[in-house]
Amino acid sequence: MDHLLVGFFEHFVFKFVQALAKLVRLHPKVPGVWIYAAAWEFDRNLNVVAARALMQGGIRVCPTSEDLWVEYLRMELTYINKLKARKVALGEDEGTLTRDPRTAEEKQWRDENKELFMTLDEKEENDVANVESDESKKNKELFAEHGMNLFRTVYGGAIEAIPSSLNLRKRFFEILEGTELSHYEDMCEEVLNDMKRDFSTEPEFWDWLAKQECNVEAVHEINQEIIIPQVQKAIQV
Repeated sequence: MDHLLVGFFEHFVFKFVQALAKLVRLHPKVPGVWIYAAAWEFDRNLNVVAARALMQGGIRVCPTSEDLWVEYLRMELTYINKLKARKVALGEDEGTLTRDPRTAEEKQWRDENKELFMTLDEKEENDVANVESDESKKNKELFAEHGMNLFRTVYGGAIEAIPSSLNLRKRFFEILEGTELSHYEDMCEEVLNDMKRDFSTEPEFWDWLAKQECNVEAVHEINQEIIIPQVQKAIQV
């Protein structure tokens, strides 16, 4: 009976994949089709390579789709965090690259199962802990650096493809705010400066900037002599 169920499920999956492929061929100009197909490969089929290929294919066909750029970035960052989470579960590392309340749950899980990582000799345990701590820090830095390089690449491609979209910049900035990537604050400032350069005459930008409560320090660094007149113009409009 179980064998029959497995066979039926495999047949269903095969037919579903065929249907997705046909859907992509018939509607290549619909961004949602690429996103759905990639999400299925990533979340259900656990095939990161196929999901990445679909997203990149969608971007080539629909380069001005904001949703495709944003979801592609989310997928890549999610994958990096999955790798980090796997290390946490194996006791090889700590934390992820996003500001997520689940981090506390991961720490609690490790604390509750710390006997899995204990050695018999206390001195040896301390030595190993110090080595693991150094290695953990190095691994986290590598993940954070890789994540930032990825963000820069996707961000650069997106604003080159859709240079006039303020909404796209805002969405990228919001994603960046939720990460702990390498040189995070510098990148936030860079994105804000890019937005100031390209949208300084748009009241919507200054209205959005004024509402950024999570990035007060970066906002204060922007030249107040420029902000005040622009805000006044926005009010007049």
